[in-house]
Amino acid sequence: MDQRPMKTTLLITDVDFWERGAGHRMRILHLLQYLVQHVHVTIAYVGALTGRPEELLRHQLAGNYVFLSLSPSADAAKTGKDLRRLLGKRHFDSIIVEYIHNTLFLKYLDITNSTLLLDAHDIISDRTVEFEKFNYGNTQFAMSPELEFQVFDIYDHVLVLCLPDYEKVNRKMGDPKAMLCPHPVAVRSHAPREKVRNLTFVASEYPPNVDAMHFFIRECWPALHSAYDIELWIYGNVCKMLQPSLGAGVVLKGYAADLATVYSQADIVINPVRFGAGLKIKNIEALANGMPLVTTGHGARGLEPAKGTALLVAEGPAGFIESLARLVDNAELRISLGRNAITYVKEHFSAEACFGPLLEIIA
Repeated sequence: MDQRPMKTTLLITDVDFWERGAGHRMRILHLLQYLVQHVHVTIAYVGALTGRPEELLRHQLAGNYVFLSLSPSADAAKTGKDLRRLLGKRHFDSIIVEYIHNTLFLKYLDITNSTLLLDAHDIISDRTVEFEKFNYGNTQFAMSPELEFQVFDIYDHVLVLCLPDYEKVNRKMGDPKAMLCPHPVAVRSHAPREKVRNLTFVASEYPPNVDAMHFFIRECWPALHSAYDIELWIYGNVCKMLQPSLGAGVVLKGYAADLATVYSQADIVINPVRFGAGLKIKNIEALANGMPLVTTGHGARGLEPAKGTALLVAEGPAGFIESLARLVDNAELRISLGRNAITYVKEHFSAEACFGPLLEIIA
């Protein structure tokens, strides 16, 4: 029997852990749920506890973890010194930093002989360029490619969520700097209905989601609603950013605590996102629920093997109208896409597939 002590890992995160979009929050939670089964985890949380993550984590994590909370401060140096004081002389075998902007806290820690891992989520410089293309510059934290890759060089590995980002980082910095660690999802199959009664969109108030709905409602929805007896159901905090009256057949459902119920009532899921970065977690969740999904080429980034078999890709108004008309008219196609989506997710987005390579590094 292996009698070696369990490895120790420090995970540093901030207010984004609980208050950012649900996709990012669940990604970090799933990472923690996986790690605490195998290593001792200390979670250093920087931010106001408005969402009470400590209390919620206690119910969702079973394993070896300690939760440290640091009050937010305008002075990053003070926060860093508080972190150093709380940790004392503790040394960690590995340190995972959530989001590149938290890299500054490393200088307050003993990182000697620690494996340093950045959970980047997105490549920020790519996101910066994408936002500027659609006139959303200066709405998000921005970085130049030069600075971002200089920061990447501090770490032993950079965790990314999709294959294009993985290939880009390794092409620029050399294999194996990047590690592919996407978002695991639980499979829940829902029986499809013979007749389509709704198209469903689930999203946060993140600017690309708001833009996606404005585009779809303006350019695609009138033709679809006039041709078919269907409604457009919109869930999530994106509803806060949309006008209450968006035309006939558009229903703002608002925040939904139980996504399983949302998907059990959905017939076709859409994600007409036109810009952004990284893996679109809402698309993975739709596939995991066996939903026929229509998204853009940008939305299918990282899901290339699923194109045409587990999801449909459409570009522009004509592409969306044509693809959705095919699905509304063809129950067999909807069933086939949903079945293939479940198979695809089981193969590529289990917890072991997403986090197994990371565990090999830190354990």
